[in-house]
Amino acid sequence: MAATRLLDYPDASAVGTTDAFVVDGAAGTRSVKAGGLLWKLLDASNSGGESKNSLFRGASLGDTYTAAQKQAVRSGMFSGLFLGDYWERDGIKWRIAGFNFWGGSGIAENTNNGNRPHLAILPDATLPSAVALHSAANTSGGYVNMDFVKNNLIGAVAATAGGVFGMTDSYTSMFEGLSNAANASGAVTSVEWSAKTVFLPSIENLYGYDANSVSGMMSRTTMRIPLLSVAPKFVRAEAGRPYWTRTITSGTSVATVGIRGEITQTSVNASGNTYARPLVAIG
Repeated sequence: MAATRLLDYPDASAVGTTDAFVVDGAAGTRSVKAGGLLWKLLDASNSGGESKNSLFRGASLGDTYTAAQKQAVRSGMFSGLFLGDYWERDGIKWRIAGFNFWGGSGIAENTNNGNRPHLAILPDATLPSAVALHSAANTSGGYVNMDFVKNNLIGAVAATAGGVFGMTDSYTSMFEGLSNAANASGAVTSVEWSAKTVFLPSIENLYGYDANSVSGMMSRTTMRIPLLSVAPKFVRAEAGRPYWTRTITSGTSVATVGIRGEITQTSVNASGNTYARPLVAIG
C-alpha cells in the first residue's frame, strides 16, 4: 500500500544538501532544500540581527551591496544575511562580522548611534598598502589624533571598498569611545565619544580581552567582534599580513596583530611592513 503520511515513509539515515522538505502555507505548497532550510527558518523567525551573531554561514553575497540587501539591513530584519557572509571584489572578501554590533552605544538624542540597524564589516585581508600610523613615534594624542586615522583611513577604505558599498550612502556613523590622550607610559588618560564610519579594531575587539596592562580608560572597546568569537581563525589576516590596532601599548607603540595571528607591538611611525584592516559600519 502506498504511503499516505510522512511517518509512513522510511527513516532517513542522513540528509543531503539537495534533499527537500515540504512547506505549506498561504503561499501554497512548496519545497525547500535541506541545505537552505536552517537559514530560511531563522529569517522566518523575524528575530532581527542579534540572533544571527552566534551562527556562522559564510556564503557569498556577490560583489556589490545591493539595494535589496540595504533594505534588509535598514528594516532591522537582515533577511538573507548571516554571520560570515561576504561580498568579494578585487580579491578582498568584505565579511559580515556582526549585526547591530554598536547597539545602544553613543548619545541617545543623537541620530548617529547604535540604535539604527547596521552591520559590522571586517575584510579577510588588509588594505593593499602598508602604512605608518603616525608621523612621529609618539602616542600622546591617542588613537583619534594619529595621522593616518585623521587623514587617510576613510579614504583608503573608500578606494578599496567603493565598488562594493558605493562611496557614501551605505556607510553609517556609529559612536565609539576612542582615546584622545595617553601618558608617557602609554596609559590612556582621556576618551572621547566619536561618530565614525570606519575604525581600526582594538585588541579587545579581536581577542575579547585586554592584552595591555597600561591601557587605562576603556569604553566599548571591550566588546569582541561576534565573527571572531564564533570563528577565531579570522583574527589572522589573509596572507598573514601584520596589521594595526588602536590599542596603545606604550608612549611610542600600539598593539599589532602578527603574521600568525599573535599579538605584537609596533612603533606607530614604522612604515613598510604593517597594514590597516578596518572595521566598517554599514547600514
